[in-house]
Amino acid sequence: MESLKSNVQTIMEKCNVSEQYSRKNNLRVFGIRDNKNETIEETEKKLVAVISSKLGVADIKQKIDVAHRVGRYVPNADRAIIVRFARHASAQQILIKRRALKGSGVTIAEDLTAMNAQRLKKLKELDNAVQAWSKGGELFVKGKNELIIKYAHTEPLSAVNVKLAQRPTRLEPAGRNRRQQSVGTAAAPLTSTPTETAGAGRGRDQLTPVLTPVQGRLVAFAERGMEKTSTGDT
Repeated sequence: MESLKSNVQTIMEKCNVSEQYSRKNNLRVFGIRDNKNETIEETEKKLVAVISSKLGVADIKQKIDVAHRVGRYVPNADRAIIVRFARHASAQQILIKRRALKGSGVTIAEDLTAMNAQRLKKLKELDNAVQAWSKGGELFVKGKNELIIKYAHTEPLSAVNVKLAQRPTRLEPAGRNRRQQSVGTAAAPLTSTPTETAGAGRGRDQLTPVLTPVQGRLVAFAERGMEKTSTGDT
């Protein structure tokens, strides 16, 4: 039974991915004034007027394949408009320019499948999420810790919510320090001083500061200069 349920879920997910891909030339436009008996031609005319005037795309009419309202008319509630462009590049051009609509009451978004739209809604409702959006049909969420996660449908939302509250892990610089830490040697603070032991010389092998690549090169250059000076004195 579990195997059958898993197979059904896999098939549903593949159908969702395929449907989302078929919508790659589509956009949804919200906030354009609606009329009860509005025709497709009137809808397209309103859409063209908004995009050309507010986004500065003069030849938008030639790029539109079809545009129509979604759902039944409800007084004082402007229905969304689905617009399909002849080319994917035209839809991307509008998405790039949509920031110019800020404050106008009109918004533009990708045309998501019902499944992806529901997932995006749930991501936005997470306690530790500050923003969620879609890009190329894929979903992303940003947490209070500034972490951005590309959402995978196989991961529970509760686990995503926990990640969005965790303190981000600091990345260590590449080089000798990373190799030392990989075998269990803890890195000392940058302000540490060398620890000398009997017969250990200057104690350079006991110092494991967290250095940036630039700092590491400067330290190495200084050490080579000290070695040359020591050789010349003898």
